[in-house]
Amino acid sequence: MSSKKKWRVYLIVLSDLGAQGKREDTAGESVKSMLKDNNFIINDKIIIPDDFDSLVAILKKETDPDYVQSDVIFTIGGTGLSPRDITPQATKLILDIEIPGLTELMRIKGYELNRLAIISRSVAGIRNNVLIINLPGSKRGATESLGLIIEQIDHLLNQIQNKDDNYHENLKNEN
Repeated sequence: MSSKKKWRVYLIVLSDLGAQGKREDTAGESVKSMLKDNNFIINDKIIIPDDFDSLVAILKKETDPDYVQSDVIFTIGGTGLSPRDITPQATKLILDIEIPGLTELMRIKGYELNRLAIISRSVAGIRNNVLIINLPGSKRGATESLGLIIEQIDHLLNQIQNKDDNYHENLKNEN
C-alpha cells in the first residue's frame, strides 16, 4: 500500500533498557522502515523509559494545536501486563476520541499470527486531529500489528483532517 499523501509520523519507543542504551531498538527501527516503505515521512523517533508522566507530557506536547508537526504518533512498547507497562493508560488519559476497532483488529487478527497478541492492551484514538496508535514492543508484535492496519491509515487520517478521499465511493465502484 502506498499512501496518497505523505503523512508525517512521530515514533515513541518505550523501553527502560533502550533508553539507557542497554538494548537495541529492533521494534522501533522495523516500524520506521515499514512506514517509510509505505510512503510515510518519519519526523522523529525517540526512545524513552516506561514512565507515565513523561509519556503523557510528550503526547500532550506533540498534539498541542499550536505545535502539531505530525499527523500520526505511534508508540511502541509498554502494552503488556507488567507493572512498568503504562502506555495504554497514558494514551487513554489524553485522547479526545478512542478508536477501539483498530486495536481490536490488531488483537484478533494478530492472534492468528501470534497467540500472545491477545494480551496486548494497545489503544488507538485521536487528540487534536492527531491519530495515536499503540503498538506492542516486540519487533514481531509491532510489525505484525502495523501490517494489519496500515492500509486503513490513509483513509483514517483523511477523515480526521476532514479531507474527502472518495474512499467510500471507490469501494462502491469496486463492487
